[in-house]
Amino acid sequence: MQNLSNSSPKLYPQDFILKYTILPFIPKWIKPNHVTILRFVLSPIVVYLLWLENYSIGVPFLIGVALTDAIDGSMARTRNQITDWGKAFDPLADKLLIGSSLIIVAIKYFFWTTMTVIIFEFAFIITGWSRRKRGIDISANIWGKFKMFMQVVGLVLILLALYLNAAMLFPYALISLFLAIILAVASFFTFGI
Repeated sequence: MQNLSNSSPKLYPQDFILKYTILPFIPKWIKPNHVTILRFVLSPIVVYLLWLENYSIGVPFLIGVALTDAIDGSMARTRNQITDWGKAFDPLADKLLIGSSLIIVAIKYFFWTTMTVIIFEFAFIITGWSRRKRGIDISANIWGKFKMFMQVVGLVLILLALYLNAAMLFPYALISLFLAIILAVASFFTFGI
């Protein structure tokens, strides 16, 4: 799990925010890949809570686990700890968390939109692993990052609508998922994940 490059990686706006807010509280012995593994471990708990429709615990838990995606990426970039393992498994952990949660929650309300999102995610997994197997670098690009963000926004809006009994949030959730699909197309054609 060594660093892939001696040069400093490109930093994103969230990296600067997290570098001065959350990352100072994370000990240096905790590596970004540890946080990714934590997301793999916690994702089934999130899915189980959502399946039970325990939104009062499930929604905050989902948001917390989803935040680990931003944390491990920012840790890797700001601490110059990007690894091959992290580049392969971080996106897989994201897709497991968000894809499973969407299947449990969103498919009941937006079947075709959710299925389109899920199909794109499977395509990204297969394409990413195929490219990796051929030795081609795989990584998220800006379109992929916004795609994942819109998926999280759509999912959280659906969960808030259910928890707060606020049906007026459903159209905004649907818009977020449509935007995620558009961003997925952009990410796919720019060879991101």
